[in-house]
Amino acid sequence: MACRHKRFAIRRGKKRAMVAVGQTFLTSIRHMLTNEAEYHDLGVDCFLRRTGRTRQPAVW
Repeated sequence: MACRHKRFAIRRGKKRAMVAVGQTFLTSIRHMLTNEAEYHDLGVDCFLRRTGRTRQPAVW
């Protein structure tokens, strides 16, 4: 969840990121309860590992 919050906070701000992460959290809980699955945290750098991207410096 920290990975999603970090990405959302950069684009939309901290308050909207908290709401978005809360919605994601509730969706995850619903999925875990209906499918009897366990929760596995992906970590803070899950987006970078998934896409293979590194942060690029802004060019002005």
